[in-house]
Amino acid sequence: MKNNNIIKKYYKSSYNYNINGSRGLAVILVFIFHLNLNYFSGGYIGVDIFFVISGYVITQSFLNIFKKEKNFIHTTKIFFKKRIARIVPAIGVLSFVSLVVFKQIFIEKHYISFLQSVFFSNFFLSNFFFWNESGYFGLENLFKPLLHTWSLSVEIQVYLLVPLLLFFLFRNKYLLFYSTSILIIFLSIFLGEVFINRPFVYFFRFHEFLLGIFIFCYLNSISNKKLNYKFSYFGVILIIISSVYLNETKNFPGINSLLPIVGILMIIISEDKKNILLCNNITQYLGNISYSLYLYHWPVIVAFKYITLKTFFNFYDVVSICLITLILSHLSYKYVELSFKSLEVKKKITFLIIFIFVVTCFYSLTFSKQNQIKINENDFLKNEVIIRDAYLNQINKDTFSKDKIFVIGDSHAQDLFISLSHDNLYLKKYSKTYLPLDDSCFKYVGKKTIVMKIENFIATNINMAGQSYCNTQIKGFLEASKNIKNSNILISSRWSVDTLGYVEKIIKLLLKDGNNLILVNRRPRFFDVPSLQDIKSSFNQKSLNELAYNLKDKKINRINYLIKSIVTNNNLKHLDLMNIICVDKENKCFVINDDNLLFIDNDHFSMFGSKFFSSKISKKLIKLTKD
Repeated sequence: MKNNNIIKKYYKSSYNYNINGSRGLAVILVFIFHLNLNYFSGGYIGVDIFFVISGYVITQSFLNIFKKEKNFIHTTKIFFKKRIARIVPAIGVLSFVSLVVFKQIFIEKHYISFLQSVFFSNFFLSNFFFWNESGYFGLENLFKPLLHTWSLSVEIQVYLLVPLLLFFLFRNKYLLFYSTSILIIFLSIFLGEVFINRPFVYFFRFHEFLLGIFIFCYLNSISNKKLNYKFSYFGVILIIISSVYLNETKNFPGINSLLPIVGILMIIISEDKKNILLCNNITQYLGNISYSLYLYHWPVIVAFKYITLKTFFNFYDVVSICLITLILSHLSYKYVELSFKSLEVKKKITFLIIFIFVVTCFYSLTFSKQNQIKINENDFLKNEVIIRDAYLNQINKDTFSKDKIFVIGDSHAQDLFISLSHDNLYLKKYSKTYLPLDDSCFKYVGKKTIVMKIENFIATNINMAGQSYCNTQIKGFLEASKNIKNSNILISSRWSVDTLGYVEKIIKLLLKDGNNLILVNRRPRFFDVPSLQDIKSSFNQKSLNELAYNLKDKKINRINYLIKSIVTNNNLKHLDLMNIICVDKENKCFVINDDNLLFIDNDHFSMFGSKFFSSKISKKLIKLTKD
């Protein structure tokens, strides 16, 4: 390759309609996914499409500036100025609008939590802020209007690293550039496959940006001849197939992320302007406002769900959400984005945006700190956990009883154990023991695949807390299981479709020595119960129990269907908690009784709830036990 090949061959590219239309397609997929319409369960791949496009576009932008400045340091400075002007103003305005709107909508504890995320989102660190939060698919996300900003944080963090790679390229260090990039791509895909469910960390998405950079380099240094436009249709089809095939149970990112990546790369490398799916007026307009549309769609959905207390939308709900989002997005694009399209911006506008940014950061940080102590003092969940831990330490473990019940699993199993310990009627003669084993650790029990061994090796040597937690639990479980004979064993967990795939390993390990295995199904998952009571403070007990029934997560039904299949296939017994907690004939679920909450969050018993359900559960369980 000749010196400065990419710089000499490159000429300033004209506007790319395929790329802009792909932005429109990507934001539509993300929008539909967040509306939870069940049509595009993998619509989250829209974010990955954005990342590939971003890799292509930022390389193009960097080279445009370099051709003019002829100096790498000056180029880098101007590049960052342009990127900041492109991204910061719109998210600053969004933060300000959100602070005002959610102050009127959220109850105090949710608003305080939201304020903390504002500060981290404004400084593009929200991917780390949300790292230890619950998954991207949970009902708890109703309280996180800025959850989606993790992708913007990833993008900004990548901007800090990309110029270092381009430096090698512009200095003719082609072997170093391509070898380093390929190594990072393989590591990114591999680690994304091994350490799934960590979408907020940029390294597991780095390959998407780099492949966007690669395709730019290919078109501008190797061959500028594009494929026939018909290939762009194959690209669109591959993206659509990916958005239908993928869902929260599939490993992502990792190898599966290559499906939509190949699709967008085919679109970029194909002839421009001829794909009517991407180059019509609608997708081009959506592509133009895609950044603002991405920014506003999720806060609008959160606000709508919070106000209406709906977890599933009808046709009129969807139309309302779409109209509100489009109006806000259009205003943001026209009056914020376009105002900063050029670096030559009026000082008054710049000052206003800086003022808004500083005010939102200062307010969110100081107000949240001032009120966090008060929130912690009145935090029902934290106070209940303290009482729960104290109770567990006080329980007498009668291991001398001939008749034994072992409860194995995560916090749901611990819930069940506490509930059974309150029973002095049906299960009085049985000793009860709890063995902790989180369902995320199931796959590491027994024989491991090569990938699992590598994952365990890496995680153990870098002292990842989660892996150490699993190793400790597995060691204790395996030691205890050797002495479990002629006993009743309940396996309970906060089951997911993914973890159910490994439960048969545990079953085979325990289904011996005369043991009686009872698989406990997944209990209902509600809208956070303490929050529900606060939001609907005027509701009486009957109304609140009926509302909880209507708001329970319907996805749990599928999980319980799979549990029944496992019970049947392995000839086990089955304890159904769903029908104990909820009564379909009366359209109600027991979440409150005698003004006492039975749950501390969306699916864990309170101490009062453990007592309330104790006799109901024990009455069913005694029919399944063996003497």
